[in-house]
Amino acid sequence: MDGVLLAGGRRARLRAFPGTWTGGQFLPARHAVACQVAGLGVAGGNFAVVTSFLFRLHPVKTIIGGPPLWTLDQAAEAIRFYDDFMRHAPNDLNGFFAFLTVPPAPPFPEALHLQKMCSVVWCYTGPARYL
Repeated sequence: MDGVLLAGGRRARLRAFPGTWTGGQFLPARHAVACQVAGLGVAGGNFAVVTSFLFRLHPVKTIIGGPPLWTLDQAAEAIRFYDDFMRHAPNDLNGFFAFLTVPPAPPFPEALHLQKMCSVVWCYTGPARYL
């Protein structure tokens, strides 16, 4: 869950935000999320368990999103596209790659209902003029 909450799977972007650990809490220097953690020293490693999240919310007027679908034999190509595209995507655009079963309901075409496919579920919160 933390990947979705923190960066929607955008690991490269998340690493770009420096921060410090203080009193069991990660305080990001430029990111909007603070994580309460319980540290564990197991087998010589440094592990932590997130016990709570604190968010700084920002107002959003419009959200545009949706999932384009690819067949499973196109998954490798779709993942490469997603990975390349997200490296340079604006902060107003986020998405996560998913393998899914198409729901048997609108807005999905009836011919695709219950088909196993892959998708990027997009969410755009920026100005419509940039679409």
